[in-house]
Amino acid sequence: MAVKIIVGSTCDVEENIKKDLIVVPLHVTFGDEDFLDSVDITKDEFYERLEKKEEFPMTSQPTPVAFMDVYKETRQLLLSYLQSYRELIKVPSLQEKALKIKSL
Repeated sequence: MAVKIIVGSTCDVEENIKKDLIVVPLHVTFGDEDFLDSVDITKDEFYERLEKKEEFPMTSQPTPVAFMDVYKETRQLLLSYLQSYRELIKVPSLQEKALKIKSL
């Protein structure tokens, strides 16, 4: 089972590392427009808007609910994995186990 790290979207890491993280986006607001960082607006779009706008954007950290949703989703994946493992250990032969793993 892989270890997953959950971070906020302001965690500046290389893209090849970020793909292995679970990222919870912060909110970015330009006037009346609200965006989720790296979901609704890219970093390049953010800087383009920053250069064009007279007012600065506002940001807010991810809500506790946003993190809780990710934790629940991650927990569900873990429970699914454990259920698959429980079924796997019931399989008697190595060949049958290999076939069962292949089907997961």
